[in-house]
Amino acid sequence: MFQNASQLQASGKALMDPSTSHPPTPASFTPHRLPDPPDPPAFADRSDTSHHNHHLTKNPLTSRLTKIGFPSFDGSQLREWLSKCDQFFDIDGTQPELKVRLAALHLTGKANQWHVNYMSTRFGMFPSWSEYMVSISSRFSELYDDPLAKLVALRQNANSVVDYLDKFETARMRITLPEPHTVSIFLANLNSHLSLHTRQFVFSTVDGAARIAMLHESSLSHTPPKPATKAPFNPTHKYNQPYYPKPSYTTPLLPSPTTIKPALKAPNPTDKQPRKFSYQEMQDRRAKGLCMFCDEVYTPGHSAKHKRAQIFVMECEEDE
Repeated sequence: MFQNASQLQASGKALMDPSTSHPPTPASFTPHRLPDPPDPPAFADRSDTSHHNHHLTKNPLTSRLTKIGFPSFDGSQLREWLSKCDQFFDIDGTQPELKVRLAALHLTGKANQWHVNYMSTRFGMFPSWSEYMVSISSRFSELYDDPLAKLVALRQNANSVVDYLDKFETARMRITLPEPHTVSIFLANLNSHLSLHTRQFVFSTVDGAARIAMLHESSLSHTPPKPATKAPFNPTHKYNQPYYPKPSYTTPLLPSPTTIKPALKAPNPTDKQPRKFSYQEMQDRRAKGLCMFCDEVYTPGHSAKHKRAQIFVMECEEDE
């Protein structure tokens, strides 16, 4: 019994002594590492991904977005065609050296004729896309092209708000303006009754202003008609008898008397008009005793020969 106690005490001292080594591991315990899980597809080697992307960028032109047709150009609507070309190049990722070649394949009519002559002057050397746009614009653009002036001069007139908005958007796509300036031009060119009503509301875009104008235009078309004009109030009229308004004119009971105006005597061209004498002539005739109206000698009572009859007519209206 004391021997077992001494053995336990000795083993406890050995464990507490730091100089002693750790007890050996049992032979039955053999630690081992678990195998690493496989890499998921999302964390594949970056070298393989870059190689795959490099392979996609090297695909031929015919394999890119074959379902999207390239816009054709016959010499009309140049600005619209150039805008569609830029959109196609951006979506398709067309290489810069292939843009002119791709656009040339879709030229028809006089546009294709111009392209053939243009390339002959360059000896078959294709220009850059920006240089090609300048050259084709100098041939097919309008002589006096002022997009801002066309946008400002556009008026609604007899068109509906929808038709006016379509024309406004077509003219707006050729120029870049701040949205507040564009809204101001849109409202200024609306008809006055629509513009005044639209300005009562708060909006910040052309679409918002156009929607309010459309609603007001629709409400005006559904306005009920005005009721028929009622007869004026007449206290002497009996309600059980029909009302017949009096005509605006009345027929007199007796015919109005006809006033016959005396005919005026036409002047006789043979009558001599009084002659006008100068001061010296009047002195000479007075010295000779001649009449001032004729060449006879003036005597008492001679002036009665030159009197003319005068008739004065007075008209009086009779009270009815």
